[in-house]
Amino acid sequence: MIIERILNESQSNDIHHGSKAGALGFIIFQFIALVAGSLGNIILCLFTVKKWSHMRLHHMLTLNLALSEAVYIIASFAVLFPLTLKIYRGQTPIHLENSIICRFKFGLPLYFSLVNIYSMTLLAIIRYLAVVKPIRLYKISAGKNVVIMCCCNWILPLPLVLPQVLGWWGKFIFNHYDGTCLPLTKLSLGIDYIVMFIVRTLLIQVIPFTIILICYWRIYREFLRSQRRISNFNYANDFTDGESMMNGQDRLLNLRRRKEMKLAVTILIIILICQLSYFPMAIGTILDSFDPIIRPDITKKALIVISFSYISCIANPLIILFRNEHFRAILRRNIPAWMFRNSKAISTIVQVITIKK
Repeated sequence: MIIERILNESQSNDIHHGSKAGALGFIIFQFIALVAGSLGNIILCLFTVKKWSHMRLHHMLTLNLALSEAVYIIASFAVLFPLTLKIYRGQTPIHLENSIICRFKFGLPLYFSLVNIYSMTLLAIIRYLAVVKPIRLYKISAGKNVVIMCCCNWILPLPLVLPQVLGWWGKFIFNHYDGTCLPLTKLSLGIDYIVMFIVRTLLIQVIPFTIILICYWRIYREFLRSQRRISNFNYANDFTDGESMMNGQDRLLNLRRRKEMKLAVTILIIILICQLSYFPMAIGTILDSFDPIIRPDITKKALIVISFSYISCIANPLIILFRNEHFRAILRRNIPAWMFRNSKAISTIVQVITIKK
């Protein structure tokens, strides 16, 4: 295999066994993430664009999320795979100084990870408006506003990354053990890094998570209110023989909210997976900020937490696609017909996993 041929080169290099093993694991996982993550998100993009004439705000933001995840996977592979391969081969230090090229290699994945986090936050806000304040959502659903929201989603992370990459403020820290530049915020290095730590913690972790939590708490309360309303309607209908029935507009509104709730559940699952996949990165960054020493294995740890962040990029398109009724119908109609024609067992499995939930 090509991976084995690449990895078996330069076996005589004298490098630390733990770093080498960690680099090897990251290299293998990068290939898996590249294929699964990019392919899944590209399929999701094509499936969403196919409905272009009937696209709503939710579809546009789903497309934005899929693009951010696909680009994150591809960009991370493009810059981190050569770096990891050099660590595995023992070709260190990779860089001799804290140059802009050195900082760019971790700055690019950092930027796209922030775009991904903000995409999740934007989706949570839109789900909140769709379920709780549909009239307000209708007012901001014009094409111009959607473009503005998507552009802001990609522009807002730039001030958090560019100053460090360009060396203007809170420059990436140079790891002299292997010659890499890492987006660390060592508090012992002075006021610039203290301010950067506070800004990052607030804008990357605290504020997005708080917004998502508030949005879904309000969605949950609206769901309970709607359930009570439907229950009261059914109770009244049993005893008044239909005289207290809700009018057509109320019934239509409740049906619409039930549909929006289904979308909200899908987005909630995606957000939970995203939070779990980025949790090691958040905790690792915070803990390392209070450590005044640059450890020899810090690059390996950075690669490990980046690997965890790939989980959401792999899982999210699968969740969105398999919870979509139209996509499940396509699978039930086409996959057994041309791929599993002679395999009843596999065909049955496909029928089960694509059954409407």
